[in-house]
Amino acid sequence: MSDSRVWRLQTPLESEDVIEKIKINDIVYLTGTIYTARDLAHLRIKKLLDENQSIPFDLKNSCIYHAGPIALQTKYGWTIDVLGPTTSMRMEPYVEMIGKLGVKIIVGKGGMSDKVLDLMKTHRMIYLNAPPGCGVIGSKFIVKVQNVYWLDLGMPEAVWELVVKDWGPLVVAMDSHKNNLFSIIKQQAYERLHQLYP
Repeated sequence: MSDSRVWRLQTPLESEDVIEKIKINDIVYLTGTIYTARDLAHLRIKKLLDENQSIPFDLKNSCIYHAGPIALQTKYGWTIDVLGPTTSMRMEPYVEMIGKLGVKIIVGKGGMSDKVLDLMKTHRMIYLNAPPGCGVIGSKFIVKVQNVYWLDLGMPEAVWELVVKDWGPLVVAMDSHKNNLFSIIKQQAYERLHQLYP
């Protein structure tokens, strides 16, 4: 970790060039607009695109957070009380789709498999691991709820457009150079286990 770097990124990114400079083990803090999206939101995006329809938000150079917020609506608007990550593996089938839409940063927990590394290289994307179990703390980085789309899917499955400030630290677990921190740790664990129990 001694050679890791700290990045403070503004979203949407002004340029995707910075993505290629970021490597696994680096630390990222995000400021700007992010979008939450879970299973049903990805499915709806796919359905709309399959029907040659547009989606109501612009994902170019953006960040998608695999999360389902707990929100409250007051006379002043929406507030997010809890915002913790959900398991990203379920969203693997949609990486190519969101990559084509211009997403550059995915945030979630647990990572994804090596199957998507080629896609992340092709579309110049990174994956950031958010700490699980810290949903209340995670909500403290939210400056405001900019918008919410598709509430008919249910509160956690809707797409929430949020403005965050200095959200982090988020660990770079997958980079655009086909490196997967989860796979590396797993391999190291197997090697260590074999040493202990040959």
